[in-house]
Amino acid sequence: MKSSVYSETSKLFQPAFLISFIPVMLVMIMLFFDQKAHRDIWGMLFIALGLLTSGTVLFVMLLLKLSVEIDEKGVRFKYFPYVRKFRHYDWDSIRSTSLITFNPIVDFGGWGPKKSKKYGQAYTTKGNKGLWITLKDGSSLVLSIFNVDQVKACMSDHLQQEAPNKTSRT
Repeated sequence: MKSSVYSETSKLFQPAFLISFIPVMLVMIMLFFDQKAHRDIWGMLFIALGLLTSGTVLFVMLLLKLSVEIDEKGVRFKYFPYVRKFRHYDWDSIRSTSLITFNPIVDFGGWGPKKSKKYGQAYTTKGNKGLWITLKDGSSLVLSIFNVDQVKACMSDHLQQEAPNKTSRT
């Protein structure tokens, strides 16, 4: 392998997520005060629980961060807060690697830490490009990649032919 090293970090959170949460949370706050005026304890509790759940989801989305590093030893990644320490895969433990174009909604049900029958475990943030790694033990994983050309240059000795787009459109 070439002596080049590839490293990238990406976050799942986008400003559009925050924008989509604001109207929902504002309506829930207005409903809470409406229930308070009517002295409906159960309604207030239900809405407060909804606000807490929405806030927790937003907070976790703010934390999600994928870090991928590729060097002469292998591939390593972490997906905070789910994978807190780097997981390292030596080239000796990797059967094949390929760059893929995937449909996050169809193939994984969205972005984030997901599983797929087609690709195995996935750690995706945004976009639809990924590094598909198949290990010698039969398991596989997909990592979101944004700088595909840099990955190709860095992994020229280990990268199989670019995988065809496995997403079928009907």
